[in-house]
Amino acid sequence: MKPLLIFFVLLAGPTVLCACSKEVSVPIKEYQKLPDANTALFKEGWRPRETELKTADGELWRSVAMAGDLFKDGYRGVEICAGTGLSPCVFNYANEKGDCLRIITQGMYDKKAGDFPGVVSWSFKCPGKEFGGYQ
Repeated sequence: MKPLLIFFVLLAGPTVLCACSKEVSVPIKEYQKLPDANTALFKEGWRPRETELKTADGELWRSVAMAGDLFKDGYRGVEICAGTGLSPCVFNYANEKGDCLRIITQGMYDKKAGDFPGVVSWSFKCPGKEFGGYQ
């Protein structure tokens, strides 16, 4: 499957809705740049949650193209990025209570140029095990 198709399958595919604690704080805003969102989440106790989604060849999607660059630069919650168009990416987080947070970003990533994707949406979903993720 191509990265863009995989990406949309992830968005629409099997997920587990969060049985979130009663009070869940998500200190991010739409269009907030990834470094700022990541810092705000960290301050509120959210931590990156690594997943094991693999390509047909067995390679981790988080090591491919832009996702690989993000992962190497410390964005450990990146699951996958589409390599075309608006370059949407999926990031996963969890807090100490076990609540899940899935963030969708879009935009190109070039650390040296100061270009970072921005947050476009989020939900309290965890990837299903079918995708090698967690629940």
